[in-house]
Amino acid sequence: MPVGSAATSERAESSLFAAEGWWEDPGTPGIYRDDIWHDGNYHLKSQCGRFVPPNNWDTDSATSPCIDAGDPTSEYINEQQPNGGRINIGRYGNTREASSSTNITWPIAGDCNGDCHTNVLDLIYIRNRLNSDPTKVENRKAEVNGDAKINILDLIYVRTRLNLICR
Repeated sequence: MPVGSAATSERAESSLFAAEGWWEDPGTPGIYRDDIWHDGNYHLKSQCGRFVPPNNWDTDSATSPCIDAGDPTSEYINEQQPNGGRINIGRYGNTREASSSTNITWPIAGDCNGDCHTNVLDLIYIRNRLNSDPTKVENRKAEVNGDAKINILDLIYVRTRLNLICR
């Protein structure tokens, strides 16, 4: 398929991936060994946030229907907040690179103790877990800024979001 064809961009738009991979035919129909594969970015598009390697986040104008659409019995605890309380479909479901949910009632980013408010209790929650292993179940909610560490940056993250309340 020619580079930049209507079919290629239509397919990428309907999939709601950040960027779909594609084959480039250098103009030799019938000779497939010289075709070139261009890798895509298969993070799901999200209006609330999508991971952009190596360690950034971006927002999109649309949200993939695959967000929060996975098996309701599957784990989703590794997905960053807000995660909608259900695993995303796709390669990045239940990973720290999972796209953020638009279905936000609870939890809200920074609400570590689940009381539907970001307040001093959340700061205490993080303080009590500083420098702990964020992969342990009891510490996961204290890692709120997405850097895979529990440190002063998590405290700062919550401090800038104090007094948020769930809808």
